[in-house]
Amino acid sequence: MMTVKLDTRFLQFVLTSCMLLLISNVNSFQPPQHQRSPSFTTVLISTRLHMAAPMGPLTRARKAADPDDYNRVVEEKMKQSGMTRDAAEREYNDYLEQPPEYYAISQKERYYRKMGYKNSREGRIAEAEKEGRGDEVRAEIERVEKEGQFKAFGVLGLFVVVFLGLREVYLSDPENFITGIL
Repeated sequence: MMTVKLDTRFLQFVLTSCMLLLISNVNSFQPPQHQRSPSFTTVLISTRLHMAAPMGPLTRARKAADPDDYNRVVEEKMKQSGMTRDAAEREYNDYLEQPPEYYAISQKERYYRKMGYKNSREGRIAEAEKEGRGDEVRAEIERVEKEGQFKAFGVLGLFVVVFLGLREVYLSDPENFITGIL
């Protein structure tokens, strides 16, 4: 068995890099949250106000900081879409609480479900087939899905390699493993 002697600064760098990579990609592996489960406070408010839209911390902060702007946006949404106030508030709160890419995905998913499709993938393909571009869209969707799988397996592979490398370093000299960090 080969023994490896690495500098502790290098190990600190590797661990820090892995943690930063993990933190920056934590949302990449989570599906968009289409519907949040309401908290006890939201349920209590909803029963008192007959269907008040649930609010997360970002929405509450935005509404508390500038209630006139919040109400203006909700009223514009009501006029543009012909929604009730509750539906407009719910959609605006959803927009404020979700990262933009997740909000866009959930809106696209909602749009295709309203049209009667099972999901946005099926809807995009069916709509493209009506225009005669079904094969092209299907190939693009498959390319994007394969690219996502490649990225996910790359990140997982990186963690496996780092784990096995650190395990090997630990087994070679457990007494001096990452001194100064722990």
